Amino acid sequence: MESKMLTNFRSRYKVECKIGEGSFSEVLKCKDKTTGKYVAAKQLKKQFKSAQHASDVPELIAMRKLTTHPNILHLLESHFDPLTGKVTLVFDLMDSSLYDMIKNRKKPLAEARAKNYLYQVIKGVDHIHHHGIFHRDIKPENILVKGDLLKISDLGSIKGIYNRHPYTEYISTRWYRSPECLLTTGYYGPKMDVWAIGCVFYELLTLKPLFPGSSEIDQVARINNILGTPSSRLMAKFKKHKSRNISNFATKQGTGLNTLIPFITEAGRDVLKQMLVYDPDQRINIRRLIDHRYFQDYKDLEAFQKGLALSSSSVSMVDGSGTRVNHTWKNPALLSYLTSERRRKKVPVRVKKKPATKSKRDEGPSEKQVKASCSSYPVPVHHQSTVSNARSLARLPQGASTSSVPAGDNLKAISHPALPFPKKIESHTRPHATRSLRVGVGPSSQVQPKPHQSNPALAKLKDRLTMRVQAMRKGGSTVQTKKSTGGPPPRR
Repeated sequence: MESKMLTNFRSRYKVECKIGEGSFSEVLKCKDKTTGKYVAAKQLKKQFKSAQHASDVPELIAMRKLTTHPNILHLLESHFDPLTGKVTLVFDLMDSSLYDMIKNRKKPLAEARAKNYLYQVIKGVDHIHHHGIFHRDIKPENILVKGDLLKISDLGSIKGIYNRHPYTEYISTRWYRSPECLLTTGYYGPKMDVWAIGCVFYELLTLKPLFPGSSEIDQVARINNILGTPSSRLMAKFKKHKSRNISNFATKQGTGLNTLIPFITEAGRDVLKQMLVYDPDQRINIRRLIDHRYFQDYKDLEAFQKGLALSSSSVSMVDGSGTRVNHTWKNPALLSYLTSERRRKKVPVRVKKKPATKSKRDEGPSEKQVKASCSSYPVPVHHQSTVSNARSLARLPQGASTSSVPAGDNLKAISHPALPFPKKIESHTRPHATRSLRVGVGPSSQVQPKPHQSNPALAKLKDRLTMRVQAMRKGGSTVQTKKSTGGPPPRR
């Protein structure tokens, strides 16, 4: 809505026809000359001196207080004509009013549809009450319809909830006026809207007004015929601010509402009875009315839609060019269908498999581990050539330590891709591992290394080393024999 009043209504809009007329205004169907859009223009009959005076129109004040709501007619623009002094309010165009729909029907609405309309009206009125004002003129003529969507209109009678009493005594249309409006001099509140909603709900179900009084006295009598006469306590409360309509009613038991609407559900009858309670203090308020069990299915649907909006509000799709596009679906039913389809199909998700990694037990020893392992088994300097020759023969991998190599069973400590590094070397093998390469020294020279069964290459290497050691031993004994048999004596 424009915050400033415009002055170009005649130049911008073309008037097509008159839609309706009331005591204070007439409604015109107009067409925007620029966009071609049809709108409803409400032209007030009252004349104003200036745009500043016109901005104090109650309906404009209400629209400034209210935020946008799907069940309240949205004000698009406001115009002031300085030549005629008239104010025109531009709204969205609706199909018809609830009154026209009821009048043109031959069969009553199904309860499910009437319940849907009722819930929308309650939501709209709750929004109005939440902003500290109440409508004061709820009736079928002021509820507009477009398809299955309802919008509350005509906020010209609004009043602040926290304003001081008394309010205007003659307010609201008689058939929808609450008992406190009829029996007091303006001492009523926002619960009068709840009473009016109950009357509208009954009319949706039966296509007939519930209390069609011909006068205010007749209106009170019709209410008493159905609900019964009020208690003496309630009458005493009304008499504090009594109006001319109050009198000492003869005690009467009402027929009740159950006999009038036996065809609807028990929850539907209960919600209607709670809206049409004689005493305003005992009547249900608009907030508790929304939470009534009759509307639980709507509450569940709203919670579901809210959950979808938070978790799955966008659906990722790929267009023809291969570009990924995110669509935000405004239609909750479509979004629900898409998500359920995806759940049903259970599309497999491709997960990148991590490359298989060897466990520490399967890995061969690192160069660091080989060096650390071999450093505790020093080989004498005069035998380094033997180890070097053995390494060259076996073609050991580069990086293995040449200064210290274990022998015997511990030859498996040499780094080889197919051999695991031994975690623990038994203590009783350590001295033999050191002495096994010492030629001709002590009994350890008789120890023969066991052949390795699992690796033929290593077994072959060990055999060659053994043969080399035996050859060296043979050479040593020959030298000793020669020395004993003859030759020059050793130099001292």
